[in-house]
Amino acid sequence: MTLEFEFQREYFVEAIKVVLRKRRFGFLYQPAFLTLFGALSVLVLALELADGDVSVPALILPLYAVLLPLWPHWAAKASLKANEHQGRLRLTADDQGLQLEGAHARTQTGWGNYGSYVETPRAFVLRSPDRGGRCAMVLAKRGAGHPADVDLLRAILDRHLTRV
Repeated sequence: MTLEFEFQREYFVEAIKVVLRKRRFGFLYQPAFLTLFGALSVLVLALELADGDVSVPALILPLYAVLLPLWPHWAAKASLKANEHQGRLRLTADDQGLQLEGAHARTQTGWGNYGSYVETPRAFVLRSPDRGGRCAMVLAKRGAGHPADVDLLRAILDRHLTRV
C-alpha cells in the first residue's frame, strides 16, 4: 500500500491536537473552555480596572486566552517548515513497517517504533510507544490513489497497532 503526498499544516495541527488529548490537555482547546477562560479573563481585568490598580496576572490572562488557541497552529507551522524540504513523499506500508522516501532521505521503520494510532478526518496519526504518546508519523489520507487504499492502510494499521 503506497501513499504519495506533501505535508500540509492541517495535518500537523490535527497531530498536535491528538497528542494533547493523549496528554490530557485537549480540553484546553475545546471551544467551551476557551470561551469560558476568555470571559473570565476579561472579567478579572475589568474588575481590576474598576479598582484602578491592575496587576500583571490580570493583564496576562486575556493575552493568554487569545494566544492559547493559536499555539497548535504555530507549532504546526514550525513542523511543516522543518519537513517541507523533503517535498513530495512516497510512503509504503506493509507487514514489515513503513518506508518513507522524500527528496533527501529514505527511512524504514518497523511497527515497534509506533505504539498506537489515531484516525482524523485528514490523516492517520501514528504515535510513539512512550507513555506520552508523542506523535511519530502523520500519514495523509489524500495521498491514497483510491478510497479503497485508505481502507487497506487502515487494515494494515489495525493488524500492527492499537487504534485509539
